[in-house]
Order: sequence, then structure tokens, then C-alpha cells
Amino acid sequence: MRDEGDAAIAAKASASISLKTLRADIGPAAMRSLFGRKWKSDIENVSALPKQKIPKIPRHEELAVGDVILVKGDPKKDIKKLQIQHGHSDEASEWTHAMLYVGNLHALESIAPCPKKLLGGVELTSLIQMPSDVYEMCVARHKGLFEIPERHNIARRALMDARLAPTIYGIRSAANSYFLRTDRLRDFCQRFLPGVLHNPNLERASTCSEFVLNHYVVGAQLLLEERDQLRKPDHRGFFFPARFAEHEEFDLFPLQFYKIET
Repeated sequence: MRDEGDAAIAAKASASISLKTLRADIGPAAMRSLFGRKWKSDIENVSALPKQKIPKIPRHEELAVGDVILVKGDPKKDIKKLQIQHGHSDEASEWTHAMLYVGNLHALESIAPCPKKLLGGVELTSLIQMPSDVYEMCVARHKGLFEIPERHNIARRALMDARLAPTIYGIRSAANSYFLRTDRLRDFCQRFLPGVLHNPNLERASTCSEFVLNHYVVGAQLLLEERDQLRKPDHRGFFFPARFAEHEEFDLFPLQFYKIET
């Protein structure tokens, strides 16, 4: 994690931004997506809103297209435990969800099945819909991803796939990680369920972190070794969010938030 002084962190945490400035930075279309079509009348007059309903805005100028956003605070205690069982550190295992930043305070994420989306799959998510008092987020930035075209290619391919060839959630990968978390369970599955749990086709089904991994491979030819490892029949578990937190090719730094000026 990048080291920052307490004073610098406090200054960032107390920084504020007006919606007029934010609109100039990200444009009216992104504002409508973030706040709804009536954002001018409903949101710009923030002083009229109850204090607890005034959202905080991630500091968008610190984000770059193609960044990985890791989330802590997601109620997925089983994922944290699984990550530890698969050899990840306690600290890295706190990060239980991964998203791909595509610009203008939006990220793509692969979500698990839910009543709204029965098979799960990829969603375009507004970062202000994840309250900063509930979720802690950090940015994982690849050290070798310098070129803007490469970054944009990752995001463009991910957006195109989400729209034209949407994937479902990688339930088989998740099951694989659960049932193969110990040698005893692994031996049982290999004996009685050979090949049932293994799912190397990330283009059709992927967990949150596998979705990001796949588009780093497709868009920038990065993390190829990690993707190939998943395709081996004897591989245990999926590519966990904690892997980004521990990966030597990624730098981590906390995502700070603006307060909206009232």
C-alpha cells in the first residue's frame, strides 16, 4: 500500500467538490447516469437534502481507466475465509470484491446471482452507489500499464463484451474454490466428480476478479500466466480478489472521497 502521511490523508478526506465542477469534469451524460435524469433539480440544490443523503464522490482524478478497484466491507465473510484457506494473507483477504474501472466514476463488475439477475453476470456500476461509510475501496494499478491506448483497450473490450456477449457469474469457479479448499475435499471431488467443477472458459462465466483478469489478458496481454494457471484441470480455486492485493505487479493505494459542497 502506498504510504501517505496522516496530514495528506486528512486533507484529502476533508476535500470537497461542487457538482458544477464535477459536471465539467465528467460531462452531463455521466452525471445523469450517476444521479438520475433530474440531477440538476434534485441534486444540485444539495443544501435542501437531508445531510445523511448527500453522497460522497470518489476522487475521480486519482482514478485511471483500466484500474482495478478492490472493495472491503462487502458482506462476504465466506469469501474472506476461503481466500485465507487458499493461502492468501489475512490482510489481503479483507478485499472480497474486484471491479474494473472504465471511466467517469463507473466500473464494470461481475455479480453473483440475485433476484434481480438470476444468473448473475456483468453490471455497469456507479461508484457513488457504494457508500463510503459502508465500503472501503482501494485502487490496484498495474505497474506495467503506462500507455493510455492499452488502458482504454482493456475498458473498451470489457464494455463491448458486457453489451454484446455478456458473461454469467462463474458459479462453477466459486464451487471449485469451495469444494477444493482442502486436500480431503479435493481427493473426494477428483474421485467422484471428475471434471465437473473445473471451468476454464472465462469468456462465458467468471467471478468478479476473473472478469477483470480476463480483460487484462484480452485488452493488454497482461497476467497471461495467471489466466493459463486457471485453465489447468488440477487448479484449485479461482483467481481471488486478494490476488490483486498481493500481486507484485500491482501497486495499491486507498481511494479517497470528496464531500459535495453545500
